[in-house]
Amino acid sequence: MRMFRTTLLSMSAALTMVAGECIQVTGENIMVVELAPAHSAFGRVPASEVFGHTPVPGVRRVIKGSELAKLAARYGFDGESFADTCVERRVAPLTREAVAAAINASLNQSGAAVEIVDFSRFPVPSGKLDFPRGGLAAPSPLNTGKPVLWRGTLTYDTRSTLSVWARVRIRVTQQRVVAAEDLKPGREIVTAQVRLVVVEDFPSKDPGLTSISAAVGQVPRRWIRAGEVLRPNLLAKPPEVKRGDRVQVQVESGSARIIVQALAESNGVAGEPVVVKNLINGKRFRAKVQAKGKVLVSVN
Repeated sequence: MRMFRTTLLSMSAALTMVAGECIQVTGENIMVVELAPAHSAFGRVPASEVFGHTPVPGVRRVIKGSELAKLAARYGFDGESFADTCVERRVAPLTREAVAAAINASLNQSGAAVEIVDFSRFPVPSGKLDFPRGGLAAPSPLNTGKPVLWRGTLTYDTRSTLSVWARVRIRVTQQRVVAAEDLKPGREIVTAQVRLVVVEDFPSKDPGLTSISAAVGQVPRRWIRAGEVLRPNLLAKPPEVKRGDRVQVQVESGSARIIVQALAESNGVAGEPVVVKNLINGKRFRAKVQAKGKVLVSVN
């Protein structure tokens, strides 16, 4: 058992030594001058001379000594002997500073406070770090201070990419319209139900409303709780025609026009179809909403 442990430790030490001797390169190609650690003669080769492709991150390429000897002979270094040489791409863990710089560049918003809770810890090659807005998840509307995931990419070489991530907490101090009370879906908002306040809001793709007039008269698509920021995607235009309304129906047939009265049996905004019932004969038919209290039936 002791001999086995000794052998294992020896193997581990050998592997550590090989890892330390591995030549690290940064570019898409291995340049001949970068092989100078294998033999100083390669350091005299023009910097533009390419040996071959750099292995992908995390993979090592072992160049045989015989291959290096042929390369040396090509440049007039005859009679040299070479050992097998390991080459790998230089990688390093991301830094908090690099992640913060990329996120702030993408956010590009004054007054934003960004807290990086965590981020990718695996080693990556040098390249361009990017956190596009499309990769930013949205927090719960009622808990915008919760950390969210922001997916990004690191581009290296010409078009190679690696996926990276960061978990962030972002707050932006802004004036926003919030609900002064719980707002019921489908019921038009009145001035007393909303107020304009300074809040620490999340930089959503659908930013909150900045004026009370933009909210008044709209109808919530779902329950909006008191204190919640009102956003355009939460609101809809009120229907010009509501179920139970008496509406004026204009029937067109060629150049002829007929006006009749009917009862709306569904809701609709301008341009949408609704079901109405003829008040004289009780027949139901579909008509297109034209304006408040007016619908159109075109026989044409």
